Amino acid sequence: MMLYLIKKLKTHCYRDSKCPTIFFNLSNMNLGKTIKDLRKDKGIKQLQLAESCSITQSYLSNIESNKKEPTLSVLNQICTNLSVPLPIVFFLSMGKEDVAENKREIFDTLAPLMKETLLKSFA
Repeated sequence: MMLYLIKKLKTHCYRDSKCPTIFFNLSNMNLGKTIKDLRKDKGIKQLQLAESCSITQSYLSNIESNKKEPTLSVLNQICTNLSVPLPIVFFLSMGKEDVAENKREIFDTLAPLMKETLLKSFA
């Protein structure tokens, strides 16, 4: 259900760039670096993660270097195999530029502590 809602939000907000219902733009997030960092923190080799997700190592490498954007299905598989919930990966991937200007001050205040806490809990 969560994946369905994220997909609907993403589709809706791409149609309307002034979408008020979403806090961040999914297409700008640094998912690749987040996935790579989580994988390395867990001591998982790239090939091992790729095989457990039924994707090629080359495809995972392209995802981690932000050359390819994974489908939600592949992203869900990656998150499952890293034992990190998808919404957590989304949040860890967010940067200041992914947040609406009027929300950046609160993001700058809360994000570092929240990210540190989430990494301790899930990495």
